[in-house]
Amino acid sequence: MPLFRFHREELIDSLSTTVIIQGSNELYLLLSKDKPLYCDWDFFIEINPYPDDKNNFDKRIGWFTQIVLTNLYDKKKMEPIGFLSEPLRG
Repeated sequence: MPLFRFHREELIDSLSTTVIIQGSNELYLLLSKDKPLYCDWDFFIEINPYPDDKNNFDKRIGWFTQIVLTNLYDKKKMEPIGFLSEPLRG
């Protein structure tokens, strides 16, 4: 099962936020809890291999890292919010 962690400056701090995610709906619900009060729009999630398709295995933690981008904080701009340990299915 994929793991999700919020983006933090230090890896150890980021790993302390790790949760199991069953699918994209569960990820959306998790991020909705972090939604700022001023966010009155439907936000989007974009998931991409990080840093790219061929180099996304992180030997330090054993993840096939996927970056999670969202426009949760700025309607017009997709920004990193966290990382997945593998691609989501469903």
